[in-house]
Amino acid sequence: MHLPIRAKVTLIATGMMAVGLALVGLFVYLRFTAQLTETVDAGLSSRADQIVGSLTAGGTLSEPGNVIEPDEAFAQLLSSDGEILDASQGVSSTPLFISNSRVLNEAAVYEADVRTGADLVPARLLAVPAPEGHIVVVGASLEDQREAVHDLAVLSLIGGLLAVLLSGAVGWVMAGAALRPVDRMRRQADEISWAEPGQRLAVPPTHDELGRLGCTLNEMLERLDAALVRERRFVSDASHELRTPLANLKAEIDVALRRPRDEATLRSALESAGDETDRLVRLAENLLVLAKAEHGSGFIVQGRVDIAELVAQVTHSFATMAADRQVTLATEVAPALYADVDAERVRQAIDNLVSNALRVAPARSTVRIATSTTGGELVLQVIDAGPGFDAAFLEQAFEPFSRADQGRTRSDGGAGLGLAIVKAIAEAHGGSVSAVNRAGAGAQVTLRLPAETA
Repeated sequence: MHLPIRAKVTLIATGMMAVGLALVGLFVYLRFTAQLTETVDAGLSSRADQIVGSLTAGGTLSEPGNVIEPDEAFAQLLSSDGEILDASQGVSSTPLFISNSRVLNEAAVYEADVRTGADLVPARLLAVPAPEGHIVVVGASLEDQREAVHDLAVLSLIGGLLAVLLSGAVGWVMAGAALRPVDRMRRQADEISWAEPGQRLAVPPTHDELGRLGCTLNEMLERLDAALVRERRFVSDASHELRTPLANLKAEIDVALRRPRDEATLRSALESAGDETDRLVRLAENLLVLAKAEHGSGFIVQGRVDIAELVAQVTHSFATMAADRQVTLATEVAPALYADVDAERVRQAIDNLVSNALRVAPARSTVRIATSTTGGELVLQVIDAGPGFDAAFLEQAFEPFSRADQGRTRSDGGAGLGLAIVKAIAEAHGGSVSAVNRAGAGAQVTLRLPAETA
């Protein structure tokens, strides 16, 4: 059974109070009983000394003053054989002390039921040695003591139950007061919706756990709000990017079907439709990579990769594009450089960086790919001699669908996802990526991957 927190707090407080009162009550009960017993024993000892002194002087138990409380105390004088030599008024004719030993060497305390007159009462007895080998037994009724102990137990039980009930009621009220800010934050959180994500919880003006909880929840709402804004912008940008190639593809199909065309015209329309389809495929693949990156590094499959060979594959694949643009591709890669990375994803990241660099690099310039290792990190840099990044663009260079001016535009076939994918791949490896403008001309993008190299 799952109880509300308020009920749990109340039960815990009530239970602790009950345990505490039980321990205190038990201590008081035992201590009170012990003190009563000590008082009775002290009275018996004093009475026994008085009787022994009287007997030594030749007195008897029936003499006035030997038994101080005739209704509550009694005494017997026994021989060493257990015969009753003398007894106080009203005590039974049965010996109150029986011993296998002929001589009592030291005092003995015990409890027994004693018949005094017509009543059988619980008594505490003290047997002490007397002159001529006799034994004096004095006793006192325990009825008053036991009645006092019983009254104490009843009063303690009633008082304890009342105290437990009172503590439960107080705990219920106090728990409700302490949890009232939590319930208020719950109602406020319930009112926050996707339509109004900017609402925040009212944090109580305290510096306790509830205040810190409210601040933490508001920080979480800020992160969710920011994620929602990014998601909406992403969906909007993706829809915009998909609309253009789809419209072009539809237009080419409509033109081809509108009236009979010659073979050359139909081929041109199909080639254009194929280009738009390729663009859609690339866009879909890039969106899929970003979607996977949102769920962590699960799309990364790491393995031992030869970085020099990987860079050589990139330069070979871009050789034609570089030649068409009259740009030289240069590499600065140390041989026998290995890293524990995902070869396919790192290759995709390098492809995106080199493709961006070639699109903006002026004719007869050089695009350099350099790799190195620093502190256990693989550092890969792509450097071009183009116009560089716009200063305002650098802050959002790695956001999805963000584009710079000049050569970095949609006219070159980019959708603004290249650098975003590079960032996703770097972060999936636990690394980072940064972009800066060089002092002379051009831009430099640095990819850092925390991989063990050898």
